[in-house]
Amino acid sequence: MKETISEALCPFCQTVNKCMAHDDKPCWCKNVEIPQELLNLVPKTKKRKVCICLQCIQAFKDNPAAFMSGIDNTA
Repeated sequence: MKETISEALCPFCQTVNKCMAHDDKPCWCKNVEIPQELLNLVPKTKKRKVCICLQCIQAFKDNPAAFMSGIDNTA
């Protein structure tokens, strides 16, 4: 079965990421530093296709080990 990828959903928590990178307005994600370690956790099938939500970015920054223990990155 083919996985459906929605660029509107965070690859980790599956909530709406509120990314506006494809709109004419500036997006919040352009002003946030996203750790490379977090980007490395995005499943291969979703790399460069989805945006991580602000809550997951902050959760990773606050406690990377706890964040990583709570995700399923086998997709």
